[in-house]
Amino acid sequence: KKFGVNEFVNPKDHDKPVQEVIAEMTNGGVDRAVECTGSIQAMISAFECVHDGWGVAVLVGVPSKDDAFKTHPMNLLNERTLKGTFYGAGT
Repeated sequence: KKFGVNEFVNPKDHDKPVQEVIAEMTNGGVDRAVECTGSIQAMISAFECVHDGWGVAVLVGVPSKDDAFKTHPMNLLNERTLKGTFYGAGT
């Protein structure tokens, strides 16, 4: 919290996907989400919790080579942005 974080959300505390919880808490989604774990589910959640129209998700973590990023195409068509960076390069 000393760095400006307003809320902490533990996915295990909710009965629905964490991206839905965050979207509800923020009236439609966050402006920016950064994923740093390499967990494919965390990557999907980061992308799906950003706001339609202007939200940007940046994936920093490196997933397993056999992982696949799956999301509904409407998440892209609604003008969300997905960016990747390999260990911080190219942000």
